[in-house]
Amino acid sequence: MKNWVLAAVAGAALIGSSPANATLTLIYTAVPTVGGEYHYNFTISLADALGWTAGNQYDWITFGDVPFGNTSPLNDFHNFQTFDPLILTSSGGGHNGPTIGYGGGGVILPGWAPSAVGESISWSGDSANYLGSGQLLWSTVVWSGGNQAANFAVGQLQGSAVPEPATWTMMLLGFGAVSVSIRRRRRTQTLLQAA
Repeated sequence: MKNWVLAAVAGAALIGSSPANATLTLIYTAVPTVGGEYHYNFTISLADALGWTAGNQYDWITFGDVPFGNTSPLNDFHNFQTFDPLILTSSGGGHNGPTIGYGGGGVILPGWAPSAVGESISWSGDSANYLGSGQLLWSTVVWSGGNQAANFAVGQLQGSAVPEPATWTMMLLGFGAVSVSIRRRRRTQTLLQAA
């Protein structure tokens, strides 16, 4: 049943001409940890009331999402932590990646039903893979009517855990300039002492 609902929602979103979803935003950080992994913190928020009706819920939130049949870049997501009654599960249908939902052994309705604009839920975990700006896709699935589902929306990276290539270049040039300056200072001091 879940796969059928996911496929139906994904198909409906592809047919429509409207953008993925203006009502929800997902922001995240990815911080390097000991052992070469990255600790991710995610927060999804109701950003505005467009396409949202009070009482409706989002039942699954897939992050690190890719079209079904492909491997999610966060397929090794572990150390899942949340302050909400959420479980980590897997997705299906037109989506593939780590997914959060409500319930114990299986997803139990109702899902996350924000009561006001600005309300959010957060979760975290670890992965060996780093997803930089523009690389993390996420989706939501809605059981009840009134909400617009997000399909393959782009998450917003807050800060940068890994320096970008241009940053590395600037850092190397800076280290080189400092090294040259130190050598010149030593050479000058040696010449002054010899004189």
